[in-house]
Amino acid sequence: MTQLEDEFAELVRQIDLPSRNGHKYRQLANWTGERFNMPRDRVNGTYLNETRMITARVSQGAQRRPVLLWAFVGAPLAARDFIRNVEQQVGSGRTNDAIAVCEEDATGRWRVTNLLAEMNWRWSNAFSQAFPAAAHVRVEGAPQLDLAETPPSRPAAQPPENRTTARIQLDGRTWRMIRLAIASNVGVLLVGPPGTGKTSLLHEILADVSADPAAYGLTVPPPGADWYTPDESWTARELVGGETIEDGELRFGPGHLLKALEKGHWLILDEANRGDMDRIMGPLITWISGHEVSLGRASQAIGAPEVVLGWTHGELGDAAGLERLGAAPDELGTDPIRVLAGRDWRLLGAYNALDAQRVFRFGQALGRRFIRVPIPPLDGDAFRVALEERASGLPTGARGAIAALYEAHLNSKLVLGPAIFLRAADYLSAANALLDDESFEEGELSDTGGSEELLDRQLRQLLAEAYLLSAGPWLARLDGARLDELRATIGDRTTALDAEAWEWIERQLPSLG
Repeated sequence: MTQLEDEFAELVRQIDLPSRNGHKYRQLANWTGERFNMPRDRVNGTYLNETRMITARVSQGAQRRPVLLWAFVGAPLAARDFIRNVEQQVGSGRTNDAIAVCEEDATGRWRVTNLLAEMNWRWSNAFSQAFPAAAHVRVEGAPQLDLAETPPSRPAAQPPENRTTARIQLDGRTWRMIRLAIASNVGVLLVGPPGTGKTSLLHEILADVSADPAAYGLTVPPPGADWYTPDESWTARELVGGETIEDGELRFGPGHLLKALEKGHWLILDEANRGDMDRIMGPLITWISGHEVSLGRASQAIGAPEVVLGWTHGELGDAAGLERLGAAPDELGTDPIRVLAGRDWRLLGAYNALDAQRVFRFGQALGRRFIRVPIPPLDGDAFRVALEERASGLPTGARGAIAALYEAHLNSKLVLGPAIFLRAADYLSAANALLDDESFEEGELSDTGGSEELLDRQLRQLLAEAYLLSAGPWLARLDGARLDELRATIGDRTTALDAEAWEWIERQLPSLG
């Protein structure tokens, strides 16, 4: 048995699988996120013991596009029957990217017996190492939609199945800067416009570091990562720790940083500038520079030990001293409680440069302690390639209009990343799959020029909707002059958004701002 198999079995033992508690898999999702660097909000769990339950249970939570479903198959349902019923629901573009089939052995211990996933599922190798006895059942993802250039007949309602989860496209130089920044500095921030994939990129970096730590100048991979999104209510207490009331007494309570160090985990601060990092990390400026700092005392008792944050030459660090915080005041001792980060420990984050105008900036003193790696948006040609992969079934004119909008923003003062416009493509793909002419109210369309003009007017309306829903929150921040300037820039590149479309968009913006 591997360590992760033991951890998994113990965690599942504590779950009341047949219960109807909607939150019973939360700890399992957190554990999966930490151990495999998966997005924990896209990990699901389900318990089944009857064939009639399969379709409904497997499709629960499909709107989150799960990367993994833990399926606990109980008697009398057999795992082979379950697998036969769900094979067509697994893979990219389907209900779940992968399903881990779990069965209870004769001792009552739950084990992973099968993994249903595509050959190129991102976590295949890590999963095989964690559960070497699990048999791999290879599946095929959904085929690309072959939609006609004319409005389709209305099919059965279902989400578009042409999304891809390709690796974030970055030029070699940016990847090199990321690797060397992590190799040379404790704190690294990815900085770029919204929609450039910074959060997804952090997940990819963690997966890469876990697979090949030497490529990042490290000796050992991180055993996990703790993810947080700061907000304006955060202080140093949330991040580092501070006084808290425990059993009616004031004691030192560890914050997110110390808890991560206790597990050896890296700390990830997504959208870091949503919190006032100067206030939050003020006590850590000296520590990030490689020095030891005192965080306060373990309690208010006379002679209570200091809690000290420092560094060690070991790779993983040493935070065993935190166990003393749980001792009674008279058993704390007087020696300092030392929490030491290892030389391979890192603090990573993402920073939205556009939101820096609305949220918080990094002060110069703190900013000098972090390396900020710029994450640029794709150029126009690269975006068109990504768009073709994402939405090849869209009419050529629709893809061209989205690409023109993207390129117009690249040449404006409101630069937005590709993810925002790929989201617009998803909207058009959904319309292509789900809508027919009857979805448009009478008077919205005037079919005076035949089917080509009807398609054109439909596309214009849908494109305006897709653009509003994807880019609207940022458009709503622009004053009248800047919005007019952007409108002119877009008008120089495409006529897809005509005067009528712009008037409609501008009427909606106050509701978004």
